[in-house]
Amino acid sequence: MSVRRIAALTAAAALTSLSACLGPLAVDPTSTASSNAQKQGDGALRTDLEPLTSRFPVLGQPVSAQWMSGTLGDSRLPGPSTYWIDAIVVVTPEVAAELAPLASETGTPDLVAGVAELVPPGTLRTSEQIDARFSTDTWWVDAYLVEGSDTVVLAARGD
Repeated sequence: MSVRRIAALTAAAALTSLSACLGPLAVDPTSTASSNAQKQGDGALRTDLEPLTSRFPVLGQPVSAQWMSGTLGDSRLPGPSTYWIDAIVVVTPEVAAELAPLASETGTPDLVAGVAELVPPGTLRTSEQIDARFSTDTWWVDAYLVEGSDTVVLAARGD
C-alpha cells in the first residue's frame, strides 16, 4: 500500500471519528435550521434603556423599552458566542418620523415568545434602509416600525 493511500485512509478515519464524537451537536450546513440558531436566554424581561441606546444610537432617547437577550446556539459548545437582543422600543415622534419614509415593506420579525407577545397590533413596516440604520460593525439588525405609531421592533444579532 502506498504512503499516499495510507495517509488518505488515516485522514478519512479521523474525520469519521470526529463526526461520530460530535453526534447530535453536528450542524448540517445545508439545513435552514443551522442559519436560525436557537435563542438561549434567562427569560428576564428588561426595561433599562442604556444597553439598547449604547448599541443602537439611532434610537435616540427612547421613551420606554421592553426587551430580552441571550446567546445563539448551544451553550454546550465551546467558543465565542453570538448574542441576540429582541426589543420593543417606544421612540420619540421625531425618530419615528425619520424612519417612517424608509419603511417600504411589510415583515414579521423572528422574536422570542416573551417579546413577540408584547408587539402592539398594527402592520410592521421595514426595509433594508431601516435595517442599515440600526446595524453596526458588530450588530446586524432587522428593524421594524409599527405603522402609525412611535414603536420600533428590533431583532438583533451581534458580537
